[in-house]
Order: sequence, then structure tokens, then C-alpha cells
Amino acid sequence: TPQAGDQVISGKADCKVFIPTAKAVFIENCTNCTIYALPTEGSFYISKSVGTTIFCAPHQLRMFECSNINVYTWCRSIPVIEGCTNCLLYTSDAADEEDSVDLGGRRIIKKKKKTESRNYNSTTKHNR
Repeated sequence: TPQAGDQVISGKADCKVFIPTAKAVFIENCTNCTIYALPTEGSFYISKSVGTTIFCAPHQLRMFECSNINVYTWCRSIPVIEGCTNCLLYTSDAADEEDSVDLGGRRIIKKKKKTESRNYNSTTKHNR
């Protein structure tokens, strides 16, 4: 529930939105927008939005029932993603490397690089 000092963006379509520093941000029912937000002290809520690109730096990111959105974030905690489809989340490391992952409603934060284990590598032979 929004409170004093929070920013609420609702029902926007085909536009660019710039959000000043806020205690919390609520984005809902936005379609084909680009949203730029200055650092957010608390949570950044995105719900029921479609075809939108968001740049944000919140303490916590929460996404609910979104589709076809891209979120570039520098989040200080693990994002909470529920019921989202065809959404890409770029974390600070992934944004630097242009790496991403299709969330599909799962709690995957970023694509992991393939690295060999310190305990096993592809040239090690094991007897079974």
C-alpha cells in the first residue's frame, strides 16, 4: 500500500517515465513504457505490466504477473518474482556483461557462467 514519499505510476502506455528518489515505487498496468528511476530507499513493486523496460536501483525488487518486460537493476537483496512470463532481469553484473536469464516466474537472478569445479574438471578420469 503506497504511503507518503512513495511514487505510484499506473496505467501508462507508450511513454517514458522518470521517477525521482522515493521511499518506495509502485508500477502497475504499464504497457510499452521505458521507466528510469533514481535509487529507491525501499521496495520497487512492478505488477501487471507488459512490454516495458525498467532501470532501477532499489533495496528490494518485487515483480508480479508481468510479461515481456526487461528490468535492469542494481538490487541490494534477492528479487521476488511471481507469475511472470517472458521477462528478463539484468542484475548489476549481468548488465555489465550483457548477460540475462528468462525468469518465467522462477527465482533465477542471473545467468551463471560455466566454470569448472576446483574438485573436478573435464580432463579428470574417474574409475567407476
